[in-house]
Amino acid sequence: TPSEPLRDESGDEVADVEEPEKQEKSKEPLSVKEPISLRERIPKQKRKKPRHVVRVKGKNVEFRHEFAPLGEKEAWSRWTFEKSTGLVVYTNTDFPAYFTTKDKPFYAAIHIAEAISALLVQETGSGPEEADDIKQLILRKAAAVKDEWIEEVEDEAEGEVHP
Repeated sequence: TPSEPLRDESGDEVADVEEPEKQEKSKEPLSVKEPISLRERIPKQKRKKPRHVVRVKGKNVEFRHEFAPLGEKEAWSRWTFEKSTGLVVYTNTDFPAYFTTKDKPFYAAIHIAEAISALLVQETGSGPEEADDIKQLILRKAAAVKDEWIEEVEDEAEGEVHP
């Protein structure tokens, strides 16, 4: 009867499961076909860190800035210079003062100004007073550019257009 379980020769219950048919092993390796795509693969461009150029005392200085965790006990900034890569300035995000500042771009601008002034003094053999003058010049220019930018943004918001 259909409600009785199936039993084997020894009387044990067996499940009514069909065994799949086994395929013969082929001597030829299976080829994996790649799906045909109508779209051409266009790899995404890697986003490079922007490089900047500053002209100070007649010399162009190319630099790149990065915020990086350099360690709590390390200096608040670090910089390296190589002719092939230019000046790279790092702002230490682990330094305690980083957490207290609300103006991170200006904080970075200070580090950039210090690095550029130190590099120029190193290249020219000038004294420390020259480094401070260069740093102040850079920070004054950075503040002026920021003020101009803020004015432009405010004027655009009010609908004014300047040539």
